[in-house]
Amino acid sequence: MSDKMVCSELFIEIAKRANFTKGDVEIIWETFETILQELILEKLVEIRNDPDMMEIDVIDISQFLNMNIRKTKSHRHWLEITKEWKILPDFYRVIMKPSRTFARIIKAEVKRLVEEENKK
Repeated sequence: MSDKMVCSELFIEIAKRANFTKGDVEIIWETFETILQELILEKLVEIRNDPDMMEIDVIDISQFLNMNIRKTKSHRHWLEITKEWKILPDFYRVIMKPSRTFARIIKAEVKRLVEEENKK
């Protein structure tokens, strides 16, 4: 595998390991994307309709990642260039974070690489 895996390479690797065709994996991925988009839109409507809600969970894929939507309320913002205040409306961010397990794996590997580098 190369340094950076692209979708087609990932699909081929999943197909090999799961004994599927690449086409099967592409169909599964497209379905996953559609479901995820629908979930995000559904949760976005929920958070927009509740003025007190600041964050809402979208999905928690155990051992992999957590995704939520975070709202930043409307507020005044100073524009240094124009020297005036501007009102920014509510805005929303989709936040994706690796699960704790996944984050620990990454942290352990980074630590190992740093220690390896320091030995040189």
